[in-house]
Order: sequence, then C-alpha cells, then structure tokens
Amino acid sequence: MNHKRNIVFLTGTRADFGKLKSLMLATKNSDNYELHIFATGMHLNAKYGKTIDEIYKSGFSSVFPYMNHSTVEDMDRTLAKTVDGFSRYISEISQT
Repeated sequence: MNHKRNIVFLTGTRADFGKLKSLMLATKNSDNYELHIFATGMHLNAKYGKTIDEIYKSGFSSVFPYMNHSTVEDMDRTLAKTVDGFSRYISEISQT
C-alpha cells in the first residue's frame, strides 16, 4: 500500500510562485506526494494581474484560492487571516 503524503505550498505573489514552481512540478509528478497549493494575496487581486491564472496555466489543479484581504488593512490583520485560513485548509485536507 503506497500512501501519498500531502505537501502544501503557500504562495502569495508571482515572485514566490516563480521560485517555487519547479519544486511544485517535481512534487506533482512524484508518486509519493499529493500536491496542494494555497494561493492568496496578490494572486487573487486584479490590480496585480490576478496571477492565480498563471498557476492554473502551469498545469496545477489542486489550488485553493484564499482571499486574505478585501480592503486596505493593517498587515497584522492580513497575516492573522492568512494563518487562520491556512490552518483551516490544512485541517480540511488532513481529513481526506
């Protein structure tokens, strides 16, 4: 019995996605891991090009879009929302 381990990548900008993409592809193509992507921040903002589309165009399908802010907020509140959303997502995929 080969049980795949869940690997979750968190990405919030085009810059970090570019750096993580090759590792994400290696994880996706591995028989040992189940790839998940938690996309947040600038990826979901049309003002910054809605770059979540680049993630999908790169061939990734297990993408969870998470809006961590909708208005100008203090950075500490945005971080708190991101940590809360990420924690909930981890709990959700751990149950599958």
